[in-house]
Amino acid sequence: MPDEVVVRAEKVDKPGWPRLEGWLELTHTWLRFRPTKSAASKAAIELPLARIEGARALKGFGSGKEILQVVYRDADEKRRTVKFERLSWAAWSNDVLRGTGRSEPNSFAAFERDIATIRMDPQASRITTVERVELLTRLAQLRKEGALSEEEFQTEKARILNS
Repeated sequence: MPDEVVVRAEKVDKPGWPRLEGWLELTHTWLRFRPTKSAASKAAIELPLARIEGARALKGFGSGKEILQVVYRDADEKRRTVKFERLSWAAWSNDVLRGTGRSEPNSFAAFERDIATIRMDPQASRITTVERVELLTRLAQLRKEGALSEEEFQTEKARILNS
């Protein structure tokens, strides 16, 4: 399979047993989940955008989690749902520690928007310079917080710069 341009990527967790950490990537034809541990390679998910019926960004207010819920049709045409999560420290600290009730934007809202945009017009969602800078800033923040190793940071940085 040729190396595709990644439109958006985010480090996420896939709930379930075992709970998996990995990268959620959106290209012009696929939504992929790549576990970070090689032993979890069987848990990789590849959804063709043509099979995705919708994506919805949700908030887990009490837990500070951001959730991306994706509804798709499997090979047998059965309707399925898969969820991806990530902890939003800003939302958690505002809600739980400070009790401000202030809500932070859900970063998965960009996935929801981009999936819908690409499904309507695959050429319309090419990554812009502003988005590239935002992604690099987010990666640097994740590295600073310790959510990314230096190697993961450099790998994803190269992907963004080459897209």
